[in-house]
Amino acid sequence: MGGRLTTHHVGKVISDIGRAAGVLVHQCPRTGRVKTASAHDYRRAFGTRWAARVMPPALRELMRHQSLDTTLRFYVGIDAQRTASQLWEAYRKVTGGNKSVTQPQTTPQETHKALPQPEGTARLSKRGRGDSNPQPPDRQSGTLTN
Repeated sequence: MGGRLTTHHVGKVISDIGRAAGVLVHQCPRTGRVKTASAHDYRRAFGTRWAARVMPPALRELMRHQSLDTTLRFYVGIDAQRTASQLWEAYRKVTGGNKSVTQPQTTPQETHKALPQPEGTARLSKRGRGDSNPQPPDRQSGTLTN
């Protein structure tokens, strides 16, 4: 192939490597169809892992996002269970393992539903995106419109 590499060709090569290595991203429970890793899956995994290690502005640069809002929306704070575990681990270190206060037995989804939402914000789904497709804020009211 003596020509210039295209993004499509590079993506196909990366997908072929993921398939050959058996890197599974998802298997449909109904059909059994398997999705192997693509370039975008590796990118998303990179962003998710680094979100726990660097500050959002640094992650924005690593992900080459133009806007910090994009980084915050897709990578920062989307793994509530991991965040909760890290907080409880830090708490146990500070309190010396004091068992007088126990970890609540609620799921992140139950906790999220119980939290009051500021007016004009959309609830987030499991993937960190809005349940609907909110449009940019109305300039006069400052709230999201659908």
